[in-house]
Amino acid sequence: MIRVLMTGFEPFGGQKINPSWQAVLGVTAPEGVELIKRELPVRWFETGAAVEHHIGELAPDVILLTGQAGGAERIRVERVGLNLRDSGAKDNAGVIVRDAPVFDGAPTAYFSTFAYKEILAALTGAGLPAAYSFSAGAYLCNEALYTALHLMPKAKCGFIHLPYLPEQSDKHFTLPIDKQILALQLVLNAQIAAMKD
Repeated sequence: MIRVLMTGFEPFGGQKINPSWQAVLGVTAPEGVELIKRELPVRWFETGAAVEHHIGELAPDVILLTGQAGGAERIRVERVGLNLRDSGAKDNAGVIVRDAPVFDGAPTAYFSTFAYKEILAALTGAGLPAAYSFSAGAYLCNEALYTALHLMPKAKCGFIHLPYLPEQSDKHFTLPIDKQILALQLVLNAQIAAMKD
């Protein structure tokens, strides 16, 4: 049995929903997979701690992290996590953190350990707009990715950024919830299939 930790974030930035968590809720476990879902807080010093707690509690084989990328025009398959906290955006507690490491003395960056080629092929093959991204930013999505890669180097770990849902914006690209659920299902299925090959 392959144990998978899948996470999404709570709403932030004045939004009432977060597509990442809404999409995670719709994903089902493939055969041979134990799928455990957790919602992460959007708060400095709590996001990473939550990831660390869930990893310690579950010891997952796969860590599929997801987040909202408002304004993005594609599903973003993140390839790199940076050892950097640096954003002018307030978290849900009103805190701003600039120019600080996620972990003191740790490497500058880690590469995702996901089967990114198979994942991107699955997404685009299903007609979904998707592309690689080489920066998850320096806000809390990156914090979650870097923390997981730092703590679980032997696990398969990656991050998927999702666009807004239609109900969140009439000015930006949006993707309906059924397409977002499909995207995460394809990501999970592709990753599990790659591990079994």
